[in-house]
Amino acid sequence: MSEPKRGERGEPTADLRVLCTSVIRGYVALATGPVDEAGLTLPQWGVLERCARDQANTITELTEIVPVDQASISRAADKLVRLGLLKRQRQSRDRRVVRLAATPKGQALVRQLSPEIAAVYAVLLEGIQDDELQVFTRVAQRISANARGRPD
Repeated sequence: MSEPKRGERGEPTADLRVLCTSVIRGYVALATGPVDEAGLTLPQWGVLERCARDQANTITELTEIVPVDQASISRAADKLVRLGLLKRQRQSRDRRVVRLAATPKGQALVRQLSPEIAAVYAVLLEGIQDDELQVFTRVAQRISANARGRPD
């Protein structure tokens, strides 16, 4: 695999900070409306959606995939529990582990908002071919793994 193009001082010519920030800002700008109308913040939506889809069910797991710090995830989970959208469940084999699960009310909200969030993704991915998205996904996963210090 060839090395990325580099400038005079050895830095990559693509500024990852700018690119990543731009993508996140685009998502935030488009997704905030529907999520806000539902009475949630984007971190709360991220926690609720991941739990409802069984993609993550503990604070530690959520920290890996929701782009905010652990304290923010804990606060989001607390609020979602108070709103009746999530419930906490202790593991029978290890009582220290607390799993989060979407309640029926939380599942209904995820079903309600999912088409609007899918429309956000459609706008963000407009004009991008499937093969381009696959390459982008592999590159982003590799960069993320490098940042965590472990190859995926």
